[in-house]
Amino acid sequence: GAPAKVAEAAGKGGKEESEALRAAYSSLMSQPDGEVVKMATALVERIKSKDQGGLSRAEEVVLRSNEEFPNDIGLLSVFMLNIVTLQPGESMFLKPNLPHAYLRGDCMELMAASDNVVRAGFTPKFKDVSTLTAMLDYHPGKPELMTGIPEGPNVRLYAPPSEQFPEFALRRCVLSAGEEASLGTSSCPRVAICTSGG
Repeated sequence: GAPAKVAEAAGKGGKEESEALRAAYSSLMSQPDGEVVKMATALVERIKSKDQGGLSRAEEVVLRSNEEFPNDIGLLSVFMLNIVTLQPGESMFLKPNLPHAYLRGDCMELMAASDNVVRAGFTPKFKDVSTLTAMLDYHPGKPELMTGIPEGPNVRLYAPPSEQFPEFALRRCVLSAGEEASLGTSSCPRVAICTSGG
């Protein structure tokens, strides 16, 4: 079946690995609700029966997410995604059609205005499975974490790796009382958000 094809193709890269991931994820997302509940329940029970000190990050995410979205198909998808913990001052850029979920903490997500969000799980909203599985990018890989580049005193620039998306640049200013920062000029609209201080 699809999981065996993924295991066989793992690490080979290229089209074979991408197609195996597509087949496995499409098969998972196409399961009837009753099967999803059975699989999710069995998964959570198996993880809870383990030594809790020896859980993988994915297993920890499953248990934590199950509290908010019990028996959700997203619990089964966790094992096909990279789990990334961003530290303060870190960022990452996701190309279009990459599945992602924000689980906890504070972050800023910059994205294009759109009415075509396609959901995969961890939501009570409609999931358009055929559109989702057809549009996703199935190339395996790990996201590149960025720490920004200095752009002057007290300012770091977080820009996408491609000049295609200048509107998604973010500047982080960390100022002490009485300090100032210059952000220069831009041809794109800007929004300023103050997260602390006055």
